[in-house]
Amino acid sequence: MLSIENKNTRYCILILGMHRSGTSATSGCCSLLGYKMGKRIVPPGEPNEKGYFENDSINRFNEELLDLLCARWHDTLHLPEYWWKDDRIKPMQTKLVKVLLDEFDSEGDFIIKDPRISVLLPFYLAIFKELSILPKVIINFRNPFEVAASLKKRDNLSLSKSLLLWVDTNLKAEFYSRSLPRLFLDYNSLLADPAATLKKIIKDLKLSKLTKEKKPELGLFIEPRLKHHAAKAIQKDEEIPKLVYQLYELLEELNLQDAEPKQQKLFDGINQQFLSEFHFFNGIDKTFNPRIKAIDEQNASKTYSASLSTGTNKIQFFPDQSIPIAEFWIYPVNQRAALQLKNLRVKTTNGETLPVERSETNAEKTLDDGIMIFESEFPYLRINLGQASILSEISFDLWFLAFSDFTYRFSVKKRNLYESDLLSNISQLQTEKNNLITSHNKTIAKLKNEVSDLHHKNISLIAVHDQTIAKLENEVRDLHRINDNLIIDHFTLITKLESKITQLQIAIDGLIVDHETELKNLESERSLIESEKNIQIKNLKSENTKHAKELKFSNDQLQLLMGSRSWKIGRSITWPIRKLKEKYRSNEE
Repeated sequence: MLSIENKNTRYCILILGMHRSGTSATSGCCSLLGYKMGKRIVPPGEPNEKGYFENDSINRFNEELLDLLCARWHDTLHLPEYWWKDDRIKPMQTKLVKVLLDEFDSEGDFIIKDPRISVLLPFYLAIFKELSILPKVIINFRNPFEVAASLKKRDNLSLSKSLLLWVDTNLKAEFYSRSLPRLFLDYNSLLADPAATLKKIIKDLKLSKLTKEKKPELGLFIEPRLKHHAAKAIQKDEEIPKLVYQLYELLEELNLQDAEPKQQKLFDGINQQFLSEFHFFNGIDKTFNPRIKAIDEQNASKTYSASLSTGTNKIQFFPDQSIPIAEFWIYPVNQRAALQLKNLRVKTTNGETLPVERSETNAEKTLDDGIMIFESEFPYLRINLGQASILSEISFDLWFLAFSDFTYRFSVKKRNLYESDLLSNISQLQTEKNNLITSHNKTIAKLKNEVSDLHHKNISLIAVHDQTIAKLENEVRDLHRINDNLIIDHFTLITKLESKITQLQIAIDGLIVDHETELKNLESERSLIESEKNIQIKNLKSENTKHAKELKFSNDQLQLLMGSRSWKIGRSITWPIRKLKEKYRSNEE
């Protein structure tokens, strides 16, 4: 299985098969089950009146992917092995993710129908795994001669070309889808009984059931009259490879079921036979054998060969170590081809890697990215070592881009891409040149205006400068005059001040003398007053002592009188004494 189913898993009903094999009818029936078909649907056309039931964005993406591989929907036989692993294809992964999310959002189950995916499925499976999408595959098949007749009418393809594409498409669809839930569907079964066929598909692939409201639409949708090409019993033609009949018989056995391991082995056997016959009738060996021819100093040569496939190859040769090699020729393939040769390494027996350069080739042209286009059926590259050496290994990486008729197509495509890029670059450079000229002219005009403005400003500044200089000169003269006056006034003032200072000095000296005299007088007066004060204090102390004695005497007398019982006598006697005492207190204070 593609991925482990989980709650976030979405389902994609993937309808594969060869063009004109009823894939549109199957897609239309499944659309009645309610699955999304995207936002942009290819409209109906003359070959499909009911509609193609294809998503236009998916269709355009597939065409772009095939174009990158130098292929078309009707010419996918030469796709290189494991092309989807090449680094140049990887940028398309991001684009497919965007297409899927834009058309089908990030939720819900949906349908994708495009026969191109039969050969592009490995590229889709990696993206489905990344987005947790589980494909459920229906591989439509139809009688190969009916398909060829339909393609003849619609696209004027030859019978042989149609049968080759029918075998290639069905074998790739079967091989690439083996890990997925799937079944094979015969277009005739759907036409004969659409209801029963759809019921079987729903049951085996566990799809949504058809509602009662949609059942009448199913009967109206499938109309056998729209099948314009019907083959009677197959008449085997000896000119047609038997594997075409074998493959159709095997598909018929698998109608409405999946292939068992034993049937897958039958598919593998038919595929091996198909590749062998296909390469043979296209003039290409089943296995390409690149060769090198090593040449020694005596010009003797020895040839070595290695196997490879149609995609990327890591080629190794181990030369005879008994013979020194001076040069060698690489013959990558016996067909016209477009290829790249990278990482050319030449090692000696002591492990040294020799520097090597291509000295000669018969490539028609070598592009900038190293792609060599050979129009000869005998491409070669000559490598001159300069000095003969014993070699242990010659190795390189070889990537085939196109063979035979595809070489011219690839060459033209590359040339057109380079021409387109050059024309685009020329146009861009011309635009840039015109823009630069316009910008230059604007800049010159702007600079001229700025120069004119600066010139006018300069003249104005000079006039202002002259006026300022004249004004400053007048101010300087005034300042000189004022300065001279100030100097004269200064000296006059200094003289006056010196005279004043002299007068003040004399006055101060007189004052000092007067002051000293006054101080002496004051000192004498102070001494005299101090002496008089001391005498007065002494007299006062003597008088005070006297009064104190008198007061004590009077007090004693008073106490004696106060002790008398005749108050009147006492009062009259003490009255003078009280007066005397009050007077004494007043003096004390």
